Amino acid sequence: MSSRSLNAKAARRRSSHFEVGKSSTLLMLALCCVFLSSACSKLQTFEQLTALKSDKEEMLGERLSSFKKAVYWGSFAEAGGLMDPSIRRDYVNLMKRRKRSERFVDIEVDKIDFNEGSDEAVVDLYIRYYGKPTYLVNERVERFTWKYDRLGGGWFAHEFEEVDLDSSRNAGSSSSTKSRASLKR
Repeated sequence: MSSRSLNAKAARRRSSHFEVGKSSTLLMLALCCVFLSSACSKLQTFEQLTALKSDKEEMLGERLSSFKKAVYWGSFAEAGGLMDPSIRRDYVNLMKRRKRSERFVDIEVDKIDFNEGSDEAVVDLYIRYYGKPTYLVNERVERFTWKYDRLGGGWFAHEFEEVDLDSSRNAGSSSSTKSRASLKR
């Protein structure tokens, strides 16, 4: 074989190695982009990742406003989307059962107790409703424990319970508390 044909063969091999290296680099770059976009889709905003105490408290207010509207209008999917999957089904089923026999008059945030770092809050919703077919207005308090998930998209309800109306009004705590009167806008 001549040296010219050997050089041509070596050049083709180098060229094919370059193309394989180039395509694998492009593939790795594409995979990195897909991974980063899926990881970033969990973050709704940069604010959620870097939120301070006051920011988280404001975000909870916004989340509670959305939650109250969803519950009031019977938007089960929307309300469930604001809850941790561990309690979503139970609460949505409870809402469906109640919708058959109740209609809401009003839903207000009665009290918010934030923990020390504002990563968890206990929220009492004061609910006025009437039962069908009597149309007498009744009241109840539903207590939710909301937790802040920096990477998961903000605040999500993790626990709920119905509490005695009198005990919810008389209960005090040492954590930061906002009353219903201070939350009216």
